[in-house]
Amino acid sequence: MYNYEKNREQVVNDLDRVIKLIHMKADEIPEEEKAQMVKETVEHFNSYVSPGWINYRKCISSETEGNAVLEWEDGGSYFRGLYDNEVFLDAMGGFGIYVAGHSEDLIIDTVKAQLSRQGLHSQELIDPLRGYLAKAMADCTPGDLQQCFFTNCGTEAVEIAMKLARFKSKGKWFISTTHAFHGKTGGSLSLTAKGIYRQPYLPLIQQVQHVEYGNAAAIRTAIENLREVGESIAAVVLEPIQGEAGVIIPPEGYLKEVRAICDELNVLLIIDEIQTGMGRTGFDVPMALRRRGDRSRHHDLRQSFRRRRHAHHRPHLPARDVERGTGGKSLSAGFHHLRRKPCLLRCCHRRSGFPAQE
Repeated sequence: MYNYEKNREQVVNDLDRVIKLIHMKADEIPEEEKAQMVKETVEHFNSYVSPGWINYRKCISSETEGNAVLEWEDGGSYFRGLYDNEVFLDAMGGFGIYVAGHSEDLIIDTVKAQLSRQGLHSQELIDPLRGYLAKAMADCTPGDLQQCFFTNCGTEAVEIAMKLARFKSKGKWFISTTHAFHGKTGGSLSLTAKGIYRQPYLPLIQQVQHVEYGNAAAIRTAIENLREVGESIAAVVLEPIQGEAGVIIPPEGYLKEVRAICDELNVLLIIDEIQTGMGRTGFDVPMALRRRGDRSRHHDLRQSFRRRRHAHHRPHLPARDVERGTGGKSLSAGFHHLRRKPCLLRCCHRRSGFPAQE
């Protein structure tokens, strides 16, 4: 029989221990405690999170004699485990969240200052820092993109883009591409073209047609055929460079041609820049689109900014771009992630600046 008081006491005691550990550095934690933490973490993930995390992440291997490596500290280009020999050069960048490296001093100091002043915005009054960040993003974003909608992850940005496209165009169908990855929630998964992600959840949104990536003529044909049978088009959705597919760069002129087709046929074009960002690839991908005064591009500006690092010569991160099977969900830390964005923006400007604008 469930005993509330007994369980409550256990939970409180467990969390008191965890809070104590949070205040300790790795070299301050006793060896017995470290061993217990490793054992408990594996058990907790298997029982209370998902065993898939351990199996998929490959964080248990023969090299660790069956033990997991727990990530506990970080700094600069490295993250560290509980033990002295567990130091890792970060060649992945946390799936694209470390714009300024790990534990940048300016960011840490600013987050501490924010926490000491206000822990969480009430959502009732106007939040000045959100406005300042939105303006900063508009100032350094190509073309006439101006308004920001801050979200927690890339799939949310795609979902919002799909809703806006249907609302604005009154159309129903979306044109996506083969090998595309746009997210794993209902709408974005419908645009995604990887069967292993889609099959368990079929049927998804039915009004999605996938055409060959890199073939602009196929997009024209899909639009014209759908209209021929009385269907309406909400938008074409593309990645400038396909990330999940293995970093597939389209033929030269492809994006320009698609932009021209969409303009000619009066179809909205959504460019999903969650993986490419605004300079993450080392150059300004949207330039060709921007020349045409494109207003239909939509991406999560916070996610795009989060992925700028490859334009700023962070030497520990480029391997992330060539790793096949990327595209897992990257979550922000909500309120405080938003609070540290001005610092991230400042760090990037200070170090090497953003791609030159025309």
